Formats: sequence, structure tokens, C-alpha cells
Amino acid sequence: MQAIYRGRGVRRDRQGNKALPPRPGVMLREEPLSAQPAITKAALAERILYSSTDFRWHAGIVPVSGTLYLPAGAPPAGGWPLLAWAHSTLGVADSCAPSWTGHKPRDATYIARWLESGFAVVATDYQGLGGPGPHPYLNWAAEGRSVLDAVRAVLAAHADKLATKVFITGQSQGSGTALGATTVAPSYAPDVPLLATVATGLVSTFPDGPCPPAEPFTIGSPIYLTLMMLGGSLPDETSVDKLVTEKGGLVLRAARESCTGEMRAIAQKGSVMAENASELSVSDGHEARPTGARSPGNRTCRFRAAAASAICRRCRLVRGRQ
Repeated sequence: MQAIYRGRGVRRDRQGNKALPPRPGVMLREEPLSAQPAITKAALAERILYSSTDFRWHAGIVPVSGTLYLPAGAPPAGGWPLLAWAHSTLGVADSCAPSWTGHKPRDATYIARWLESGFAVVATDYQGLGGPGPHPYLNWAAEGRSVLDAVRAVLAAHADKLATKVFITGQSQGSGTALGATTVAPSYAPDVPLLATVATGLVSTFPDGPCPPAEPFTIGSPIYLTLMMLGGSLPDETSVDKLVTEKGGLVLRAARESCTGEMRAIAQKGSVMAENASELSVSDGHEARPTGARSPGNRTCRFRAAAASAICRRCRLVRGRQ
């Protein structure tokens, strides 16, 4: 896939020199996707590029990449229902995008089962993964828009094969994305026929989410701490490089160039922990807790996370009448 970049104040396509459309949810490009061993039941497997909205940095319309799979055989009357998958933490570098490197084996197995059950599947990479700009890691409002606009683009591009029935599901990072998409759908994408949402491995304390932490807390992993700092959790004028120690810099460099597997290997080799990775500390009033962390010690949050299906019920009540 050719990169899309911004030049002279206008986002243009390197091949066609064509400005991006003025609205989100427009399919920009589709191209064949290399086969993945676990996904054998797809009659169509594509890498897609579509327009979406940058909620975190307010850069307007941005291109976002993802993948699309259609089941084998003729579509049923009315078309296949569409399942939108939101993936878990992979990293913030472009090389972590599933449309570039393939889906994790577990995720590929999920996709294969949904295809076998008669669902078409669209899986966003999220803004900034595989496309230009930073990735707004754990920013549910931004990631949720990536999901909804992928749905819009696919429904319009394949209207003859897809039903107006949409389901969203996500794991871990993707759980916040799925709940975020459900939360903003009535106002941001009322045209998306969303029927239900399933979120697993819940991350509920994302920015301005339904379960804010009761008190300050620290991040116990240098991996997630680094991804949050790079992923838009800090003010834009903050230099992440000045916030990490020499040990933390090892993980920071790995995050910019590779994915979570490589980050963990480097952290383990260098004995990097959250406590020695960052210059921030609770004592100096700048506790190392970028917005968007989960709080495993907050019983109220755990309870509300487990009961987060209330948001899904809200979705069904609001959207189910359509």
C-alpha cells in the first residue's frame, strides 16, 4: 500500500496526487491481502484504506488502514452481517499494524470462526498504525472513530454483499475501543446500524471513560507506560525523551521501531521496570500515570468494568429501534 502523506497543507496521495475526501468513512483503496494460514474461509481478503477523523490531535480527516474479509459462498438474502474487530495492544509503530504483518494467531482464529459463522469482518489497524501520524493509544474516542469509519467505508463499498447489521467486539485495548465506538456512535455515526457490542479483557479507565480511577496510581509495566507516553496521553509540548531514564530509553527506542514482543525482550534483557524507566514519580507531583491506564486495585472500577455491558444495553436501547 502506498503511503498517504500531508504536503503543502493538503493531504495527498503519492500516486494520484488526490486530496482526501472531506468526510470520514469513505473507502480510499482496496488491495489483495496475503493469505494468513489461520484464515482459510475467506472468499475475499483485502487490505483497506479509508478516511476517518483525528479526534486526539484535531488534524481533520486522516487515512486509516485495516483489513476486510468476506465469507466464502454466496451472501444470504439481505447480505452478511458485519462484525468490526478491535485488536489488543500490539505497539505504536507502523510495523505493528495487522494489515502489514498479519493478525496475531489468536485474532486470526477469531476472525476465521466469525467467517465460518457467516459474518463479514472488518478490522481496523487504528489511526496511526499503518497510516500517517502517531497512534492515540488507549484513547477510546479516537480509536472508536477508527472502528466506526471502517464500518461506514465497508458498508458503502460492498453494499451488495453486506446487511445493515453491525456488531462490534474488542479485546483489551480493543475493549476500550469497542466501548468507545458504542458510546460515540449515536452522535458521531448515527448512520451505522449497530446492534450489539462485546468487550473482553476490559480496560475501563481510559480518558474520560465510564470508570475514572478513585485515586492516583502508577503503571506497573514499562511497556504500557512507554506506549501511553508515545500514544498521546501527555500534553503535545512534552518531550517523551526527557521523561525517561537511560534504561527507559531502551524500551522507548524499541517502541518507536518495533512491537510489544521486542519491547518485552529488551526490557527483560536490560532489567527495565516501570520504577526505573521514567523520571516521573509520585513524590514530585507528576506521577507516572498517563491518562488511559487501568487500575487493577480499584474494586469499584473492576466491578463497573465487569458490568460495562450497561453501555452495550444503552447501545441496544438507543440504536435497536432503528
